Amino acid sequence: DYPIESAQKYYNKFIKESNDTVLISNLSKKYHYLFNDTVNNSQDIELMDRSGKKLSFEDIMKKHKGKMIYVDFWASWCEPCLNEMPASKRLRKEYAGKDIVFVYLAIKDKESAWRKAVSTAEWKDVEDNYFILNNKTSKGLENLKVKSIPRYLIYDNNGKLILKNAPRPSDKQISYILDKLLKRMN
Repeated sequence: DYPIESAQKYYNKFIKESNDTVLISNLSKKYHYLFNDTVNNSQDIELMDRSGKKLSFEDIMKKHKGKMIYVDFWASWCEPCLNEMPASKRLRKEYAGKDIVFVYLAIKDKESAWRKAVSTAEWKDVEDNYFILNNKTSKGLENLKVKSIPRYLIYDNNGKLILKNAPRPSDKQISYILDKLLKRMN
């Protein structure tokens, strides 16, 4: 919960004072995104997929152009988020083959905890599951005002945000809303 600048200051101080090259290498690998100016100065939400590939939220929007996007902000430590996952899996199954994509963004999480969570059976069928690299500095997150999780958004097939506070997967209203929006698209 400290500013990036503080982390960078202590990291740089540690590197100068430490002779343990293995530890420095491990820290550098683990926290590489914290010190990446491209990531930290980005106006977008910078992401990493399971394979370690970096991309932006804008890349996700382009990838799924023409489809509605249901975005789930979650974290591996968030019990309410995890409680929604069975309902989310049912929702993905219900809308499989339709013009809707489910995108999961791990916010304010630890990379290792996120990787462990997405390796479970609950997540095996989810292609669009990403770790947010610039939680503290993203103007995109700031503009969305993601203050608490779980949080859900719906973008239309043109990439326009149409619901800033969409219902949870367990809410009976979500199917009604998604059906209505899908009809409007066709």
